[in-house]
Amino acid sequence: MILGITDEQTSCDCCGRQDLKYTVVIEHNDGEVAHYGCVCAGKMLARDAAEVRKEAKVAQKGVDNARRAVADAQRRA
Repeated sequence: MILGITDEQTSCDCCGRQDLKYTVVIEHNDGEVAHYGCVCAGKMLARDAAEVRKEAKVAQKGVDNARRAVADAQRRA
């Protein structure tokens, strides 16, 4: 499952490529979380890299929105 993207880790856990702009954060069925470049994530998920990139960015927007909602709620409390 694609959880989002991050620029905190810029190396691919699959191929080892370094200095990526960002990595796709994926949770495996066993609960392990890994960071992949878009091409490796696409191969692993049997999808086109462009699809993975789009889905990852949508997932990240959801994460960002949830974080903002929590921060807003904490400020109001």
